[in-house]
Amino acid sequence: AIREPHEIVSAGEYSTLVEECMAEIRMRGKEPIICGGAGLYLEALTKGIFADSAADLKIRERLNEEYDQDPAALLKKLQDIDSEYGRIVHINNKKRLVRALEIFEITGKSPTEHFNSQTINPPTNHHFCVILLSMDKQDLEIRICNRTKKMLANNWIEETKALWNKYSVGEVHALDSIGYRQICQYLVGEYTLEEVEEEIILRTRQYAKRQLTWFRNRSNSIEIDVKQFESVHNIADEIITIWKKYKSS
Repeated sequence: AIREPHEIVSAGEYSTLVEECMAEIRMRGKEPIICGGAGLYLEALTKGIFADSAADLKIRERLNEEYDQDPAALLKKLQDIDSEYGRIVHINNKKRLVRALEIFEITGKSPTEHFNSQTINPPTNHHFCVILLSMDKQDLEIRICNRTKKMLANNWIEETKALWNKYSVGEVHALDSIGYRQICQYLVGEYTLEEVEEEIILRTRQYAKRQLTWFRNRSNSIEIDVKQFESVHNIADEIITIWKKYKSS
């Protein structure tokens, strides 16, 4: 592990850590493969990222408390300040919603104005071949359902309890992520066990849809339909073929 559960890794920090890992891998004569799903972190690595903005932890703490009391009211506040940015921030994205209002309170500018006025730190000098694995919607939903059931059967609730007992809920960023957040709600009696499973599956499906849309629209990726291949090994062979063509072009 590179961080404790209560520590946050920003997109900028992630980019720096990956750079160090890539250099070490290439020193061994190998090609690094970066695998994941968070588009913002990939974009930070491949296109650069906005220079760090001012932060105020007291304002952030207050806004976090306001969100916990009434997330809809906080979203309405953002929409009144910045209708454009308010349309793209989902009510369940606590971190992004709180950060947007924190920026407004610190700078007096709407998030859209603030980001448009920022300079971008240059990206790395590497060239990336981005490959997007996709599959039939129904197959993906079945996988999400099976994965959720398996994780719950493998002591996910106990893991969440242990984190909650060691840290306060607001202290651990991971407890705000899909699954952990719903389990915390289950632990305080807001959901039954059956309901928490259904809610995690629903939130994961929604996130997967947003994720796919983001990559298709912004990452200039090469898409592979995994259903066209008989095995994982065949998919790996196709990725290697694409990479070799990309590298030689």
